[in-house]
Amino acid sequence: GKVELEVPEPPAEGPVAAKIIATGFWNAAMPLIRYDTGDLLHLPRHPGSAELAEIARGERAFAGIAGRNGEYLLTREGVRIIGLNHIPREVAHIYQVQLVQSDWDTLHIDVLAMPDFGAADEQLLQAQARAKVPASFQIIVRRVERLRPAASGKIPFVIRDIGA
Repeated sequence: GKVELEVPEPPAEGPVAAKIIATGFWNAAMPLIRYDTGDLLHLPRHPGSAELAEIARGERAFAGIAGRNGEYLLTREGVRIIGLNHIPREVAHIYQVQLVQSDWDTLHIDVLAMPDFGAADEQLLQAQARAKVPASFQIIVRRVERLRPAASGKIPFVIRDIGA
């Protein structure tokens, strides 16, 4: 495959995160050409084109994955809450989870649950979410039949419906 790194122009102040654009050459049944993965990569400040090409080819190390574009909750004060992928970690009996922020102070944890999903699993999700979000947030765990897709057809981990 081929990886391209799309750097914001002009480069942002502070840490720089590039979008990862990928083209796979091995799957003829589902050709994805210049597919925006939604993933962000930490870059050094002011990377040159040669340095970017080396990173994209896997020949040069980089600082790490910055997460996915849009994977954060937002407080009323404008603070972004990140690192949300820890919420469902080690919770048994779940297929998939989606976090839905329905307003400034409410977080719904939508769960595609396995048959044995129970109160202990729900309590663990609540506790792990509580460790990440402000005390002002109400956390509601909901069993759902399906998760909400984005316009791209992908299932985002985080949806912010603030003001919707």
